[in-house]
Amino acid sequence: MPAPALNYRALLIGVSDYPELDRRWALEGPKNDVARMRQLLLDRGFAAGNIRVLADGLPNAVLPTRTAILEALEHLAETAASNDYIVIQLSGHGSQQPVPLDHPALANEPDGLFEVFLPRDVSGWSNRQAGIEGQIRNAIIDYEIREQVDRMVARGAFVWGLMDACHAATLVRGPADDEVRSRQIPPLELGISQLMLDDAQARASSGRPRLLPREADRRASRLGGSVFFYAAQTTEAAQEMRLPADDPARRSHGLLSFTVMQALEGGATMSFQQLAQQVLMRYAAMPNARATPIFAGTALQAGVFGQAHLTARQWSLARADRLTLEAGSLAGLEAGAVLAVLPTPLSAIDDALGYVSVAEAGAMTSSLVPISHEGRRAVTPEALHKGRVARLVAPAFRFGFVVGIDLEACAEPCPFQPVVDLFRPAPASAEGLGVDIRWVGPRESAHLRLVADGSRLWLLPPGMPLSNLKCLTEEGARERCRDRLERRFLFLDASTADASIARLTGQMHTMLQAAGRASRLMRIAAGLASSGADKLAVSVSREPAAGSGEPASPVVAFQSSRMQNQDVVRITLENTGALPLDATILYLDSRFGITAIHPLQGAVNRIEPRATLTTGLVIDDRTLGLERLLVIAVTARRLDERADFSFLADGAAGGTRAAGGFFDPGQFLGNAGFDPPGTRSGARRPVPRQITIQTYTWQVEP
Repeated sequence: MPAPALNYRALLIGVSDYPELDRRWALEGPKNDVARMRQLLLDRGFAAGNIRVLADGLPNAVLPTRTAILEALEHLAETAASNDYIVIQLSGHGSQQPVPLDHPALANEPDGLFEVFLPRDVSGWSNRQAGIEGQIRNAIIDYEIREQVDRMVARGAFVWGLMDACHAATLVRGPADDEVRSRQIPPLELGISQLMLDDAQARASSGRPRLLPREADRRASRLGGSVFFYAAQTTEAAQEMRLPADDPARRSHGLLSFTVMQALEGGATMSFQQLAQQVLMRYAAMPNARATPIFAGTALQAGVFGQAHLTARQWSLARADRLTLEAGSLAGLEAGAVLAVLPTPLSAIDDALGYVSVAEAGAMTSSLVPISHEGRRAVTPEALHKGRVARLVAPAFRFGFVVGIDLEACAEPCPFQPVVDLFRPAPASAEGLGVDIRWVGPRESAHLRLVADGSRLWLLPPGMPLSNLKCLTEEGARERCRDRLERRFLFLDASTADASIARLTGQMHTMLQAAGRASRLMRIAAGLASSGADKLAVSVSREPAAGSGEPASPVVAFQSSRMQNQDVVRITLENTGALPLDATILYLDSRFGITAIHPLQGAVNRIEPRATLTTGLVIDDRTLGLERLLVIAVTARRLDERADFSFLADGAAGGTRAAGGFFDPGQFLGNAGFDPPGTRSGARRPVPRQITIQTYTWQVEP
């Protein structure tokens, strides 16, 4: 049965005038953004009656007051359905205000400040009155928007938010002319004192972390999706300017809105990832673009407007005068991989300017050499300049592990022999696994071992003695032993009614794939453990379960600790460097499961300089044995993609696609960051990207 047609809906909000504020804060661009977006959506099949416009300066539009905006969002949330495709555009000024003491959202605001959108009827700061904490009068706080969007997604709708307003704590002004304006009103200009801001940030850094179950919330995979385009990172001001620059009839637009709409007006099908890469490429070509857009959400690989598209793994070339790619073994690239060099992120493969191959893959970069491929030419030096993209067309696998097989204790006839026979002949990559497997006998050295015990086949670590399985034969201890083993190790069970060869083969494929993914990640972590560690201060502690009587204790990297059911792990990350960091926290359990602790569901994972992130998790005993916490941080650089590795979690990537970032399962770690803010005149030295992975290990005991 075909899926129902998408029901396109849109809420377009543009605030150009602020009658209660000084006239210098008036904008020209928001009403133009909204008018142009409405026409674009009409051209893309949106019904006029499904596009609601709240804007000043446009005929027949509702004024964008706080009440009108919140009512429109609530209406969308209450009426959202599973086939709805909702576009929400916010154009206007943004600012920040302190999070009140003991506010329930404090744990979700690492800097202690709410981001706010300023509607038409906003006015200045109101101090605490009648028991109500101080606030910017009539401002819309970020969580007020987030709550309504979450309701839409929970009802199965897909939401694309285009947030062309500034949420910066520090104003970065553009040139002193009418061509470029900031879309941010500094909190100080609204009457919020610096002391209030400092106090709010101090409260946040000492506040309680948000505690999460170890098994992360995976409802997003069963509900609607979401994607958010933000106009600037938190240390920058969003910009509006008169565009296009070379047009005498140019008009003021938000830079993000204009660039997104310009890319969409060509009508090409694309994913949100490709659209984002196109936006970054166009920003890089604009001399007065000083903001860095950020792209987040759970469905960046989805097609824009729900259209079918070709999934593409691609990266921008690092240097126009050199065959260097800012992705390497951490991104799943190995020597021998073939890439097509394309003019833009949206180019079709038929537009390839030539082909290159990975000559050598380092951790974060690859050196390339021109090659011919399938009768097509090698790339020429003349074809290389800013904006070129290298798209992977033929991967090469060099990662592998050795698996030992012991079927001596298998039931007769052994149900696992035909399954193993299907995998063993492959000398290199088993089909679909993405790893190289070498098979050895039961007494040879191996990374992992498949050990039969009657009707079960266990996947065991190399140091696991066979005597640990003998408890299965002991009278009175069999059930307890089996429960413990099942929580420690992956296994195949041939005793079930549906244990056909085909089913066991599929389960073996999944089991080996999970083991390969987790093993590869741990090898990467071991190789990068000390790189860049001075830029990230990590503190991890254990608080024993209530009633245990044990005191809290620190968890030290590379030293094994002990955990039990309902223990609390508290994690604090502090960026001690001068550049932003993109941080991901992953949990690796004893059965090769990977759970994302931070970020969740596509949230932005950037930590600004001198900022602190606090979070935590609750240990459960559904898995037992040796388990690990990985903290990954990548130096952020301007006009590059955000580094978010939460896609590695089970259920996020699913072995086939990326759900939480610009990466798919082949792109294990890489292609992250932003250059530091700096001047646009004169030469700038490139800042090297740095990555650090810190590992914390413990034994989970029953």
